[in-house]
Amino acid sequence: MLVAVFTLGLVLGAVARLIVVYLPRSGEEEAGRKPPGNATNRWLEAMPLLGTRVQAGYLAAEPSGFYGLLAIDIVVAVLVLLAYLATGLGISFAASAIFITVLVAVLFIDWQHHLIFPVLFYPAVVVAILSSLFGSGLSLGQALVGGAVGGALFLFMFWLAKAMYHKEALGFGDVQLAGFIGLILGYPKVMGALIMGSLIAGLAGLAAIGLGRKSRHDYIPFGTYLSAACLLLLVFQGQIWRLLPFQMLADLVGLVISIVRLLLQQL
Repeated sequence: MLVAVFTLGLVLGAVARLIVVYLPRSGEEEAGRKPPGNATNRWLEAMPLLGTRVQAGYLAAEPSGFYGLLAIDIVVAVLVLLAYLATGLGISFAASAIFITVLVAVLFIDWQHHLIFPVLFYPAVVVAILSSLFGSGLSLGQALVGGAVGGALFLFMFWLAKAMYHKEALGFGDVQLAGFIGLILGYPKVMGALIMGSLIAGLAGLAAIGLGRKSRHDYIPFGTYLSAACLLLLVFQGQIWRLLPFQMLADLVGLVISIVRLLLQQL
């Protein structure tokens, strides 16, 4: 069974890889530029693992390269296998496999192109809602509250950053990604993903500045780190949640919300 699940993961990894390669270039034909690849070799590109060599020939001058493309297939396969080991076969596993495919695609696209395509979330949102209705272990209420909290927090950060820096220091795609992460993790685990993603992004940014690879004005691919944090919580379930003090932080946020609600009732 493990071999079958890993093979499924490789197939989904090939899907994620095709998205990573072609979605950012979807407007190239309209702009009069020929996108990489050969239509007659599309079936070769779609093959797990072997397709990476075909695509690497088209993208030789790009930072992804052969090993970057190969990493997409393998990362998705490993994460899908870990999700299976955590949940077994069922609705939760099926939904997690789809979420992993989407999040890995978002992670690599934002890392390479500094772009987030919300169109990737739309089918996964439907999957998240349906899975919560049919026994994924996450109730519809938890999913909706998580989506609302994640989206609202990052919308606040979006406007705050814009007011402070007089430019969009945080992309609106990050806001939509935060809402999507909340929808698939639910409340309060969305808080863990957002906190962990923000911490990883901050530490990675400081490290890049310290090494002279970036300045403090350079773009940080926030979507990459948010996706990575969500994948960790999605695959390892409660282990990370218990290991780090996320529950305490979530309780603190809940307390603040309750106090604000009581104050508003007194007005």
